[in-house]
Amino acid sequence: TAVAVEVNGERYVCENMWAVTTGKHLTWIDGGDKEAKKARVPYPDFRLLCDKYAIEKTNEYQTHYLTPEDVKRIELLKAGGV
Repeated sequence: TAVAVEVNGERYVCENMWAVTTGKHLTWIDGGDKEAKKARVPYPDFRLLCDKYAIEKTNEYQTHYLTPEDVKRIELLKAGGV
């Protein structure tokens, strides 16, 4: 399930509608401080955003399976490093 998306360089993170583990993923994505949690998008609005940009509710690429180290490695690869 999509819990965060980036559209035109702007990141949108959904409020936590799930369990503790998803909450940890959301914190990993946005930092989880008071301001980040306040900026999270209510679930119905997040779904409308996903629908508007044709972002599937579920898809094969699940970012929550990636560790922060995986993301750094992928970013380095995209940048032509490593």
